[in-house]
Amino acid sequence: MSIRRSIKKVYREIKKVKHNLYRQMFSIVISATSLISFIFYYNFLDTCSHFLVKG
Repeated sequence: MSIRRSIKKVYREIKKVKHNLYRQMFSIVISATSLISFIFYYNFLDTCSHFLVKG
């Protein structure tokens, strides 16, 4: 009985850690994606202004 309870406790802890890890990974992915999209957008605007100035 106590062994099963301890296994359940360990399983719950692992689940919690996994959940936190997934949340951290998710936030990292979101921030990286926003950063990359910002860089692409900035380059796009730079190119557009360059062409506008040339044209």
